[in-house]
Amino acid sequence: IDAATEAKPAKVPAGIRSACAPFHDAVKAGVEADLTAQRIFQDLRTDHAFAGGYDAVKRYVRRLMAGRPHRVERMECAPGEEAQVDFGLGAPVLVGGRKRRTWVFRIVLSHSRKRGQRGQLKGERGQFLILTHQAALGTLPSWPAS
Repeated sequence: IDAATEAKPAKVPAGIRSACAPFHDAVKAGVEADLTAQRIFQDLRTDHAFAGGYDAVKRYVRRLMAGRPHRVERMECAPGEEAQVDFGLGAPVLVGGRKRRTWVFRIVLSHSRKRGQRGQLKGERGQFLILTHQAALGTLPSWPAS
């Protein structure tokens, strides 16, 4: 990225100086260490006797971070190696003229992001988890290794 297209920090209106300006080096060090604004605020209070408020630190940190690219870390795994499952209450449905709650089981394969899901009426217990796992996995093109 060249300097002309790089994002520039927001300007503070003339005549208004942040309460964080005297602590610029400490705030910048915290931002570079990937600390949150809350943690930077706490460190300023305890280590530098900062008398300003959290919102001032939050705004100052936001301005310092405006020019930094957002970092994304991706976790890679081999096909069939890993899956995420979720299980919980689903939306109510009408059965025989009365509302019944449902259970929903969902699975997402980590490598391909393919997903399957299965709903079941609440109260139909028995082998519910085993059957819903099998039914949800049966909708997917491949199975996790274990």
